[in-house]
Amino acid sequence: MNIDKYKIDGIYKKEDCEYEDPIDFVQASILDFCCCGCPEDNLKYIRDVLEHINWKYGRQEPFDEWYKEWRVMAPSLFVNDGAEYFIYYVLAAKNLTEHGGSVPGWLTVEGQELLDDLNELFPKSK
Repeated sequence: MNIDKYKIDGIYKKEDCEYEDPIDFVQASILDFCCCGCPEDNLKYIRDVLEHINWKYGRQEPFDEWYKEWRVMAPSLFVNDGAEYFIYYVLAAKNLTEHGGSVPGWLTVEGQELLDDLNELFPKSK
């Protein structure tokens, strides 16, 4: 995993903080969120949103064709436009996406690395 660069002697270390597992490390150190509640569910949701953003890049179809399909996916992730844009703003503020001309833009290197790690931590069942 990309976050293994922070792993020393089985412990994830960043600055003066130590984390015993990758879930707490990602939740607290990378995202600056607390680990209360449902961090696993939160990280799975972030994975799904990052995948949604990443899906649109490299499309060969004309814009109006892939954009319709991309927008059809949105209601399964977001209850309304406010929720959708809130997560886009948070991801941009955390430097996981590049704003571009409009949010959601595209994934930064950090965003792609996080997506890769989240896919490894929480593989989707087939």
